[in-house]
Amino acid sequence: MTPADAPPPAPAAAASSSSEAPPPPAGVSSAAAIAAEAAAALALVASHLRASELPKLALAARAVELGAAAEAREGQGEQEQGADVRVLALVSNVESGREESALLLLRPRRRNASRATCEAVLAILPTLRLACVRYSAAASALDIEALLARGIELPPREDAEEDEWLLAAASGAQWLVFRSRDTQGVRDLLTLLQGHKESSASPSASTSPPRSTHAWLAAYHDDVLPASAPPLFSRFASQPPLPPRPPRSSSPPPDELRLAVGTYNAAGLGPLHSPGARHARACWLARAARSADLVVVALQEGEISQTAYLYHSPGIKEAWAAELALALGEEAPDFDLVVAEQYAHLFLFVFLRRPSTSDAAATAHPAAEQLLRAPPATASIGVGLGGWLANKGAIGASLRLSLSGAADSEKQGATKRTEISVAIVATHLPAFEGAPAREARREAWREIERRLQFPAFAAHGAHIAPSAAGEVRPEVGIMEHDLVVVAGDVNSRLALNNAEVRRVLRREARSPSAAVAAGASNAPAAPEKQDARATYEETLLHFDELRQEMKDGGAWHGWQEMRIDFEPTYKYDLESDTFDSSVKQRTPAWTDRVLWRMPTRSSAAALQVRGVEYASEPALQTSDHRPVRATLALRSGARN
Repeated sequence: MTPADAPPPAPAAAASSSSEAPPPPAGVSSAAAIAAEAAAALALVASHLRASELPKLALAARAVELGAAAEAREGQGEQEQGADVRVLALVSNVESGREESALLLLRPRRRNASRATCEAVLAILPTLRLACVRYSAAASALDIEALLARGIELPPREDAEEDEWLLAAASGAQWLVFRSRDTQGVRDLLTLLQGHKESSASPSASTSPPRSTHAWLAAYHDDVLPASAPPLFSRFASQPPLPPRPPRSSSPPPDELRLAVGTYNAAGLGPLHSPGARHARACWLARAARSADLVVVALQEGEISQTAYLYHSPGIKEAWAAELALALGEEAPDFDLVVAEQYAHLFLFVFLRRPSTSDAAATAHPAAEQLLRAPPATASIGVGLGGWLANKGAIGASLRLSLSGAADSEKQGATKRTEISVAIVATHLPAFEGAPAREARREAWREIERRLQFPAFAAHGAHIAPSAAGEVRPEVGIMEHDLVVVAGDVNSRLALNNAEVRRVLRREARSPSAAVAAGASNAPAAPEKQDARATYEETLLHFDELRQEMKDGGAWHGWQEMRIDFEPTYKYDLESDTFDSSVKQRTPAWTDRVLWRMPTRSSAAALQVRGVEYASEPALQTSDHRPVRATLALRSGARN
């Protein structure tokens, strides 16, 4: 069954913790209704799993509170209709080289039942204990230990098919409980759970240290899935089996559009399909996607085959587009790919959040109504060998957007719209250290500013101001937009001795592993980390060539960048937190950057840009670079 073809779980009738299961609709048998619920449950689960995970079984279920909590619920009267609808899934994963299983309890969203929040997770371990009894008020009044002591009371007889069953599963201090009227499904679940319990106790499944098992469950309470209310581990688990996730960023104001930008030098490895690489890419992009209306991804060295300079290979581009869509996590179905461009080894992708009529979605993403006012225009140039070869260069996309502005005095409750032009530039500039290499980067960027131009055809170019003489031009440059955003490997180096750079990094105890523990983002630092962050801006970054160009009137004068509070993004040993240990011992540097500029005075009057987040992602270690993400908030400058 294809998840997209299956119907979402139907909202259930209201039921208190002591109520019986609702009757099926008129004309529909109980067995048919249960079968339909099971199919919808499986479709829901399958749509939320990653490529390395397999749904073994899915049950339509209902939430249950035990003991004193159940009595308190009864005193509050009936629950709101559909509030107790759940889906229970048994899922297995093989990315560790052996099969590992877990129970996931999903809560379908109220306004979009085809999407769900993971409410509880229970790893299947040799310590698993199970209980299954007929559901009743007396059974739900038991505490978890009393319920587990009753064991499995499900009879293998057909006369129990119309009953509803209360199930509990526990392993160590973690447990979850639910009820279901799918008797055959409950039988199958218990059989599978016993088999997976025995498998988890086999010698082949216990060769790794305990901490290394079920690491894939982190995907169900980290940045891959958004936060929910109640939190992930609510009444269904006494404590989480894994560390709690970081808090979710707040929703943007109604008149604000958020632009998430990611850049990554993939070192020519292409779109790796391994579960570990996919999870790391999701850590890089999914958190930013949750609050974004546009997601931009710039890739360098997405492939480095010699044929890339001779002809276009759509297969690589399509593979990258598919993998990056997966990296958006649970938000992926809400985005459309509106730009997908390749120029030799450079790639540029732009995902646009589609408008939603859902009240919940409109609250979470008020700026989702801000649409492209015309199809994007794209262009690309090479600035490599001889000033033209595509081993270095840029891809650009010109977007025409509409922002909410001040209140419309002529229309009560309405706001004026401001159209702005945004140029997105994905770039890769010349490498190496030293004065000649720095000058080569200056000239390459000046060439990009001068030569990267978009066709000013009528459908797209109406938002570009005419020249001073008033003539209509066939092409417009990036610096003629209201906002220009640059993302890429600009190869900025530190004008500081390699040994001194490494000494400072060691002295401040700011290894890449420490950056992971500190959060590696623009979030407020703990007091003991403030000195280390000051070192980046006031010491190491004082010698950063890009910052010097911005201050001294060089090629990057007038550009803006958020404060850098993360480790240097280059150069690392592969699959390691260690800076380059090869014979070359390259100097660590912040080569991967996101910058923006409003080139004209009219831009500054019409637009406000605010940096929200600037961070690297140390978990993605398949390249010698670390990916970077930035979130910018765009608001109309024309307001009361």
